[in-house]
Amino acid sequence: MSRSFRLGITGKIGSGKSIFSGLLREQGITVLDTDALAKEVMVSDAELRSGLISLFGPDTYTGDKLNTSFLASQIFTDEEKRLAVERIVHPKVTELLEKNFAQAKAGTIVAVESALLLQTGYDEIFDALILISSSDESVFERNKTIQKFSEEDLLARLHDQAFSQEDEADADFTIANDSTLEQFIERSRKVIAIITVMAMGELPKEPLRSIVDEEEL
Repeated sequence: MSRSFRLGITGKIGSGKSIFSGLLREQGITVLDTDALAKEVMVSDAELRSGLISLFGPDTYTGDKLNTSFLASQIFTDEEKRLAVERIVHPKVTELLEKNFAQAKAGTIVAVESALLLQTGYDEIFDALILISSSDESVFERNKTIQKFSEEDLLARLHDQAFSQEDEADADFTIANDSTLEQFIERSRKVIAIITVMAMGELPKEPLRSIVDEEEL
């Protein structure tokens, strides 16, 4: 086993990614959150800070802290601005991910949670990709319980994070989360068991998904 196994976890907001990630962490598996990494580099990287201020103005930061509510209001209502942010933030986040992959012990699993792995094309840095599938109706029902987002904000996020049939077909594993929590956890544990076995095998230097994509060209 020459390196760590790279696992991508994706799915729309409120689909159950965090629950799946929690099950991984219970087994001692490292899970990285791209949202958290993005916020980290948007504060720590001077070049990136300058680029964001150029795009959105001084309200992007409050002192040394990222004004997340202001930035969200900008990018979730303007696709062009959202794509501009992705172009400058995603390469920095990918650098951090690659660093974590390289530092992990061979044979271990390093998982990455992100809602936009397929839409942004960053799925090719992984050996396997799991899509947590959930209907918009189920997401809205869960949000009624926790009341984390306004209906308008949730609609905007769901629009940006929509998955096509091609996206769903591209995932290596799809776990449905439209029934009970117990059933979702049971399905998730079965997939985790399969991934654990996969990670024990000898891996090529390049991520498996990048090799498969090259063979399909």
